[in-house]
Amino acid sequence: MKTLLIASVLSLSLILGGAVYAEQESNNSETSTTQQNGDEVEEKSDQTEQERRESSKKDRQEREAKLDELKAKRQAALEQRNAKKCEQVTLRADTLAQKLEGRIDHRSGRYRNLVEKLSNLSLRIENNTQADVADLSGQIAELSRLIADFETKAVAYRASVATISLTACTGEGEVLESVQTAREARQSAKDAAQTVRTYMKDVIKPTLQSLRSDVAQDTTNDTDSSETELQSEEN
Repeated sequence: MKTLLIASVLSLSLILGGAVYAEQESNNSETSTTQQNGDEVEEKSDQTEQERRESSKKDRQEREAKLDELKAKRQAALEQRNAKKCEQVTLRADTLAQKLEGRIDHRSGRYRNLVEKLSNLSLRIENNTQADVADLSGQIAELSRLIADFETKAVAYRASVATISLTACTGEGEVLESVQTAREARQSAKDAAQTVRTYMKDVIKPTLQSLRSDVAQDTTNDTDSSETELQSEEN
């Protein structure tokens, strides 16, 4: 009887032990599965975050590439406009310089021709009359000096215009500086030309008119001719 009881207890213990073991194994299995699932979720989350970062990086790179492309297009357009502007400025400066050369030569020629005629007139009056031509001779010398001053400033003006052509493609700052220099040179030449005209009108012309009454008839015609030329230069 005792043996049967002991056997029953042992049998029950084994059954209970097996049940506990089975339950532990089940719990361990569930725990392992839960941990594995958690690891998989975490891994997927990390993978999703990595993909998101890579996608964001790719989008940023694409935006930067588009921005660089836009900047390059703008720079190319700017360079094209500058090149066209450079060509236009150069052409205009070269054209003006060529015109100025002709104008300066023409005006200087007229001035020099007038001085020569006045000098010849003064010599004829001195040789054929008793009139005093000392004032006229001094005025002719001063007129020659004023004409030389005009020529110097006119040539400087033309040179400054030529400089615009040389700096047209070197930079806006240098071009603006060259243009300003040319404007100042132009005004200087213009003032010098006005000084010549004023001197002929206010000084030499009255002297010729004064000499008319002091010279012989044959030289009066020359005086009239010189006055006519002076009048032409004044206009």
